[in-house]
Amino acid sequence: MTLSRIPTKVFAVLLAALSVMLLSGTVSGQGESIRILSSSAASEFPTGMRFTVKAAGDRPIESIKVTYNVGLQSIAVYGYLDFEEAETVDGDLLVYTNTISKYIPPGSLVTYRFEIEDSGGEILATEPSQFLFDDARYDWDEVSDGPITVLYHGPVQKRAETIRDAILDTLDTIGPILGADTEPPIRV
Repeated sequence: MTLSRIPTKVFAVLLAALSVMLLSGTVSGQGESIRILSSSAASEFPTGMRFTVKAAGDRPIESIKVTYNVGLQSIAVYGYLDFEEAETVDGDLLVYTNTISKYIPPGSLVTYRFEIEDSGGEILATEPSQFLFDDARYDWDEVSDGPITVLYHGPVQKRAETIRDAILDTLDTIGPILGADTEPPIRV
């Protein structure tokens, strides 16, 4: 055995150890043994928004986490769905939005994803989905132009168009002065 071979063997042992650690299930990301049978997010304005998941796995499901962002917020919020641990589960979480500190205005776009973990440490992470957090007591219409959308209900379309136009005029006038970027959508 020559001295030049030792680093190669050490490297091979380290690579093997790293492979075992990665395959031990701490963060697989593949979730091949976990299946989502159904999932949803729904507005229950003014009380909150409800997230539900029905999932099955080859091993008992131990946790279901939902992570969500409201609008263009860069910081996500998360919560854990309630369910009885089993190989097939029905998880449910009502996120209350009817307090000053947790208020979400109707018309907000919510982006969310689920992470489901089984007893073997395998994790299934879903792709992000979106839903509109609206006040279901009303039939909403909208008027849009460029990045601006104004939602309204009832016979007030002209007023909604006036508001939309005022926002566009303000962005055109004040935007260049303040350096305001109007690419992200604005929902009112």
